[in-house]
Amino acid sequence: MNIVGKLLILFLFIVVLAACLYFYAVLSFSRPFDHKYCDEEPKKEFIAREKEFADLAAFFTANLPKNKKQTVYFGLGRGNRVNLNIYPAVFDTANKVVGGPDLKIGSPELDSALLALGWTDYTVKMLRHKLTKTNCDWITAAEQPSFVIKVYPNPNGGESFAYYVFDRPVNDTLARLYEGRRISNEGFGKKVILHYYGAYIGL
Repeated sequence: MNIVGKLLILFLFIVVLAACLYFYAVLSFSRPFDHKYCDEEPKKEFIAREKEFADLAAFFTANLPKNKKQTVYFGLGRGNRVNLNIYPAVFDTANKVVGGPDLKIGSPELDSALLALGWTDYTVKMLRHKLTKTNCDWITAAEQPSFVIKVYPNPNGGESFAYYVFDRPVNDTLARLYEGRRISNEGFGKKVILHYYGAYIGL
């Protein structure tokens, strides 16, 4: 066989191999991901800190604005700093986002955000302390369709998920509505589901 024939065979082999690898990749990534196989570790994390999660949710709920015209995102910053973003219910020139990332306690930027919430430095320090004890990075709340506290761990490059904490035990209907899986059927875990999402929260 001459050199042209050998090169042609080699070329056809490469084409067939590439096609096989392509179809394998398509089939692999098109399969629905079953989160039940990765629920074990988040559940262990929650159960190990169940009291801390309950304490965090109660403290955050008690300090949310009573008029509920704002959405509050609170997170851990570098060192002892915090992230605090306050979003208005309606965005316009008169209603702007207050706060920002990596705010130092005692700074004018943070003081302005605290004034809007009726919080103090003590509120921030306690919330930061309680959030740290859950081994999570962010906390927020949503009103619709049901009131829920959302607590976000750092995914560390893994599957992104959040703990959704409700004010009542989660039934099957509520779990399906929020596309989550119940943590447990007893204790505080009855009020919590695991919710998976595609990308880490960007605030």
